[in-house]
Amino acid sequence: MTGANNDLVSSFLSAIQIFSKEITGDNLEIVTIDKTHMFFHKDLRDPSILYVIITDITDESEFIKVKILKIADLFYTLYSELLIDFKGVISPFLAFGDLLVSMKVATRNCGKSLECRECTEQKKVSKTLKNFQKIKREKNSNYFQSVIL
Repeated sequence: MTGANNDLVSSFLSAIQIFSKEITGDNLEIVTIDKTHMFFHKDLRDPSILYVIITDITDESEFIKVKILKIADLFYTLYSELLIDFKGVISPFLAFGDLLVSMKVATRNCGKSLECRECTEQKKVSKTLKNFQKIKREKNSNYFQSVIL
């Protein structure tokens, strides 16, 4: 996926959040598509940051809500200094997905569950997640690295 497509996806997710706030007066928390949940979190310390976690619909919602708060707290703790004068350069944040994996906060998805016969998650992967994985492979993108770990 190109940088423009990365911006398009993040802008789309942000637009969903803004639309929800305008219509309901509340921040969006969960969107369900197919067998997939998208959890949204707007950090009050820096409302310009929107955290989104994409999970299988069978994942425990309360656990994911706690997880997204912990991820937001860790991100803000590590990068708050860089966010003060943020100019759109994301390279300092690229290792964050690897950090979450090393801390066992997230797990890396091989991205090949469509072809991987040994994958224990093969039958549980939703159509939406399969489409994300397909886009990632087709465009050789790292965008979803922190989303689809």
